[in-house]
Amino acid sequence: MATIFSKLGRLHLLSLWLLFAGVNPLLGQENLLLNGGFEEWGSPPLGPRAVNFENGEVPVQWIADLRPEDQEEPRPLIARDILIKRSGMASVRLETVEGMLVGIGLRSDKSWHPAPVAIEPGKKYVARGWVKGENLATADPQGKFIRALVYLGNGGNFFGEGAQNRQVPAYIGEEGTSDWTPFQFEFETSPEEESLFFTVSFLGSGKIWLDDLEIVLLDGQKK
Repeated sequence: MATIFSKLGRLHLLSLWLLFAGVNPLLGQENLLLNGGFEEWGSPPLGPRAVNFENGEVPVQWIADLRPEDQEEPRPLIARDILIKRSGMASVRLETVEGMLVGIGLRSDKSWHPAPVAIEPGKKYVARGWVKGENLATADPQGKFIRALVYLGNGGNFFGEGAQNRQVPAYIGEEGTSDWTPFQFEFETSPEEESLFFTVSFLGSGKIWLDDLEIVLLDGQKK
């Protein structure tokens, strides 16, 4: 299966081959993402929303409403899927229609206790996980499919006025229907960067499943 990665993210081809072979080259490394396997679910936050949550559930720690509030129906759907998952009890399923964006994200900075993902300045990390698609058709002008993206900064303001951040994207997935496929890409924090926002999103139509998402410190480094 063809998986497309951004040139901005360094890819270890041997590690990817080992993932396809069922061997985890970073086995035993601590996953810095809380609830990266989407095992814990709870009630969505109060207030306006631009997506629908099946059974009124959202994955704990994750921000599951990344779209503008003025979008009309039909709205994208975010759901807990106990039938289609790679491991554990559940995965997260994202459904959308042509031209609409659906995604989930997880952010943290030094003021969060505990941080949903704890990173340190001046370190190298790997973001990785598994994705599955059904009837995917992109609406991205550049023909991209699912985007995994890490925002790095030195504060909690990633999108507001005066926001300053650096982006490390990877484009994953393929058109149509595909089975569980691994992805991974590396990023390095600068001496000033101590905050992170990790998102996975898709613009188009179809369904995607995500499971076993991780951010781990590269082997040989100690926190």
